[in-house]
Amino acid sequence: MQGSNATGVTLSAEITAGRGIGLVEAARRFPVNSKGRPTHPSTLTRWIHQGVRRSDGVSIRLKALRVGGKYITSLTAIEAFLEALAEPVEETPAHPAPPSAAALARQAAADIEALRKLGV
Repeated sequence: MQGSNATGVTLSAEITAGRGIGLVEAARRFPVNSKGRPTHPSTLTRWIHQGVRRSDGVSIRLKALRVGGKYITSLTAIEAFLEALAEPVEETPAHPAPPSAAALARQAAADIEALRKLGV
């Protein structure tokens, strides 16, 4: 689950530079849930393993390294995770808009003219 961030610094380089944080501390960086409870560290573990699915179906995972039996991430990795989740997704309409009455009338007139040319 290694990778470079936007500045080209890897997660392991951030951790060795002293900028790594455990999941307990990382969970404290998130707001409380709808029931007023704090984000649990196991939630972050789920985000590391399974990711969070965006509306376009892409699954985004939190980057972390397993060090000495526990996961370590960084504020930069959390920021990249949140930004990836917040990327605007192009919405395509479920159904195209129906043609206007004028467009239908033009199409009907064109169809009638085509039939006249065929001798029908």
